[in-house]
Amino acid sequence: MRTSTAALGLAAVLLGHALTGCGPAPAGGAATVVPVAEERHRDARAVVTAPTSHLRAALVRRSPHGLQVAAWWGCVDAGCARRDQAIARSGDDFRSATYDATGPGRASRLFAGTTSRAVPPRPPTDAGLDGLLTQDAVSLDRRTVRAVLGGGDGATVLPFQRVARLAAGTWTAYDVPVVDGERGYVSSAVVLPDGRLLALVPTWSGDRPGRPSAVHHGLWVSDDTDWSAWSPWAADPGGVRDLRADPRGGGVLWLVTGDDTAPLVVSTDGGRTVRTLRAR
Repeated sequence: MRTSTAALGLAAVLLGHALTGCGPAPAGGAATVVPVAEERHRDARAVVTAPTSHLRAALVRRSPHGLQVAAWWGCVDAGCARRDQAIARSGDDFRSATYDATGPGRASRLFAGTTSRAVPPRPPTDAGLDGLLTQDAVSLDRRTVRAVLGGGDGATVLPFQRVARLAAGTWTAYDVPVVDGERGYVSSAVVLPDGRLLALVPTWSGDRPGRPSAVHHGLWVSDDTDWSAWSPWAADPGGVRDLRADPRGGGVLWLVTGDDTAPLVVSTDGGRTVRTLRAR
């Protein structure tokens, strides 16, 4: 059987297409090949900008050029692909950005824990936290004030029962009072530069399924010298899901809220003022 030169040439072309993943060039022009990295960037950006995506966590850091933001976006609603997760990063208020696809497990590890590598001093046994679970607060006044929260077993969140404060080399323990007969449960806390302690208290003992108690759910702040005196924080934007801070470079505090139009709120002056920051 004879095989023509033209047929052999066609076979070679088809084999090349199969190995490279490229189809035949369109009539009248050369084939357009999209680099894999560019395609992944485009797909990750589509996840971040999708209307079904929510801001799940954020990291913010001050730099000489402004605020560096890393934002984890993904779908958490029923009926959508929860595996679609991506991280957006920008240092210029998202005038430009990079986008990386990720899995929920990897993203959780990247955004978990404190943003400060400094290990706070541990309170002594007479600081009143013995027998309690403890949690460190990030301090924006690291030179003078540190804080450790203490509470009994609260499963996923810590009962807000006691706070140990380190100032001028001395530890002082404060009992956190109940409010209207209810105990709060704290998820995170930050020592502000003015000496007050800011805490996110999203759950109360009086909550019932579908019926939260009437006590303020959100951000509470202590007195500057008496950490047993607490009141709702006046700058609380509402719906706060996460409270974080990074003391490096002058310090920055940020909040992740449930408002998908403006989910990231920051403060660069120790909580005196807050503003929204783009996250995508």
